[in-house]
Amino acid sequence: FLAVATTIVQLSVYSFWLAWRNYRGLVSEQMWRFAAAQPWLLAAFGACEGAFLPLVFYSASHLPGPLVQVLNQSLIPFTSLFSAWL
Repeated sequence: FLAVATTIVQLSVYSFWLAWRNYRGLVSEQMWRFAAAQPWLLAAFGACEGAFLPLVFYSASHLPGPLVQVLNQSLIPFTSLFSAWL
């Protein structure tokens, strides 16, 4: 239930944010064409994000208690670094 609720909230927030940025003119026609021309890329991002949550829960179930917090806190800088790298 939690995974579905999280997905629905994320989809709603990101859709609203994209609509708002599009309304303000921050999303160019070239950006829309790029996304439309490469749907496999968006599908790959979605598959990676969809696999992320179950894998984190699975790995956390095999760790001792204190290491679960280390795992959770390590996601923040690595996500930021990877996003900056992309």
